[in-house]
Amino acid sequence: MTHEILPSGILVATDGMHEPVKALGQQNYIHLTGGIYLPVPMHELSLPQLQDVNRLRDDGFKSGLEQKNDTLKIMVANAVQDFSEDRALTIVDVGSGQTTIAPYFSKISRYVSIDIDPHVVATLNAQGVESHAAENIREIGLNNDGINVLIALYMLQFRIDENLFADLASIMRGHDVMFANLYRIDNDRKEWLRERIVAAGLTIGPEIADTKISPGRQVFWTVAKDQGAADRLAAMFGAKLN
Repeated sequence: MTHEILPSGILVATDGMHEPVKALGQQNYIHLTGGIYLPVPMHELSLPQLQDVNRLRDDGFKSGLEQKNDTLKIMVANAVQDFSEDRALTIVDVGSGQTTIAPYFSKISRYVSIDIDPHVVATLNAQGVESHAAENIREIGLNNDGINVLIALYMLQFRIDENLFADLASIMRGHDVMFANLYRIDNDRKEWLRERIVAAGLTIGPEIADTKISPGRQVFWTVAKDQGAADRLAAMFGAKLN
């Protein structure tokens, strides 16, 4: 096997043989995508490890996940634009990375990136994209008119602060909504997320099973302060999915 173990502990394999688990010595490495393997479960990755994962994916360690990611972004953007009903639309991209969701929208009045990685925040700001560090969420002033939609794609499986949803709830109004996918998240982790969402004063719409993009590997949640808003976005996305 051709491989390299980075200083952060991430394993990079270039043999093209993607196994669910690779064993090296006493360490088992969990396959993430392409030739990227993790020494710990996704939600236990440190910031340096997560930065290495993002860098590797940006540098060309691609897989079918990237195409599925694009498909999901298109469907989410279409559902959100229907939900907005031509109101001024602010998109808050939670865990945006450097490949943001903004280009998938035909009309938005404002785009806001939030990321845990200071390198991502600095890079986007240097490009003229409004970006904020995750620890500063409560300082973000969102628009009082129109509707604010928070989108969290392929990020809840990674390490998040236990106060994330309370921070997000602090900037959401009653009719604002959040869309998230839960990718490769087991029931214990799902319950941990649910408890923190509810504790933040938010509600979850009907869970949507993925029947098209990655069946059996992810589900979708819509989250809001108002149950009706969460339910409406869930119905609109479900219609796009099916």
